Amino acid sequence: MKIGVIIPTRGDRNQLLDFALKQLDKQTVKPDLIEIVNDKPTSGDKDITKRYRIGFERIIAKGADVIFLIEDDDYYSPFYIETMMENWNKNGNPNIFGIGETIYYHLALRGYNKTAHAGRASAFTTMITKEGILNMIWPKDNYAFTDIEFWKHIQGKTFIPTGTLAIGIKGHKNGTVFGGMGHRANERLYTNRDEGLVWLKNNVDAESFVFYSNISNIVGNKISLQ
Repeated sequence: MKIGVIIPTRGDRNQLLDFALKQLDKQTVKPDLIEIVNDKPTSGDKDITKRYRIGFERIIAKGADVIFLIEDDDYYSPFYIETMMENWNKNGNPNIFGIGETIYYHLALRGYNKTAHAGRASAFTTMITKEGILNMIWPKDNYAFTDIEFWKHIQGKTFIPTGTLAIGIKGHKNGTVFGGMGHRANERLYTNRDEGLVWLKNNVDAESFVFYSNISNIVGNKISLQ
């Protein structure tokens, strides 16, 4: 079985893309194939569906059997792929599988939010089989909420990990104000405050803590673990 990864990015986020690839290189179970769709958006930032569709077409043609959706600006534990695969196997290998809880961390607001949704996973914590994606009914290329469509058209399951496997990182200089709940700098969404970055430091690895702190809009001085 070949494990594939799709990274849909924008052509102008090289720092984030490079770090995403570094995180994949640190995985305890490494992907066999990585497909980067590094295209400048043609309709604002609203053509994520197009980038996902192109990524799936390319990586399935290369022989991927199960495909992870990896967002270039988000955090992934080194055990992310291994833990997802283990739980996918325990749950009977559904055609779509993911984490039934989303954690967003907003660097500029210094806060985090956890939202449970047992019926689906967010895109950045979703994996899909080749068989599943071949039955996908794709929305228009400029449709923004592709993850909802994945879970609407493909039958699957979710699980809740015991540790922090992935975090949607928001509020950095390369971010966007368009998209779902987590993209918006609304303090009412981030009720769990983390002024000293203690929660962040305790829930990501040391290298990722330094990286995400340094690209924050609000942190003026670069943070060092020394």
